[in-house]
Amino acid sequence: MTVRQATRPEDLTEVFYRLHTRTRRRLGMPVQPRRFFRMLWDSVISTGLGLVLIAEASARPVAAHVYLAWNGAMTAKFNASDESAWPLRPNQLLFWHSIKTACEQGCHSFDFGRTDAGNEGLRAFKRSWGAAEEPLVYRALGTGPEPAPSVNGMPRQLLGCVIRHGPVVLCRAVGEALYRYAA
Repeated sequence: MTVRQATRPEDLTEVFYRLHTRTRRRLGMPVQPRRFFRMLWDSVISTGLGLVLIAEASARPVAAHVYLAWNGAMTAKFNASDESAWPLRPNQLLFWHSIKTACEQGCHSFDFGRTDAGNEGLRAFKRSWGAAEEPLVYRALGTGPEPAPSVNGMPRQLLGCVIRHGPVVLCRAVGEALYRYAA
C-alpha cells in the first residue's frame, strides 16, 4: 500500500467522497453534500489548515482521511474506507502517517476526533493508540436560524436501516435534506 497527500480538489470531492459515501451508507448515516467538501477544500485544505491523505492498494484508493490543523494541533475529522480492504489495515496506515506528518509540521497534539459514547469499537481503537478520552460539552449561544431537526431514538434507527439497505442515491438525498442546515 502507498499513502499520498491530496493535491487537487478532486482528491477530496471525488476520491474521498466516493469512499465517504460508501462508509456512511454502511453505518446507516446520511452523507454530507459534495459541495460541503468543495467548500472545505477551498476554505481550509488549500490554505494549509488541513490535509487529505489517501491510502491506495495496487493504485486503487481504499481509504482516505481528512485532518484539520490549527494552532499546533492536528485533528482527525473524517475517515472513510472500503471495508473489503480492511485486512490490509489502511486506516491504521493513514493514522500512523498523519501522526508522523503532524510531528514533522511541529504540532504539539493530535486529536483522534469525536466518537459517540456508544461506539465502543472505535473508542477502543483510538485508546489503542494512546488517546485519552475527554467528554465533549456542547452549548448554543444567542438566537439564529432554526436548528436542524433532531433524529433520535426509533426514527434514527429506522432511518439508519433504510439508508443501509437502500440505494446510494438515498444516502446522498437524505444528507442533502438534513445537512442543508450545516453546509
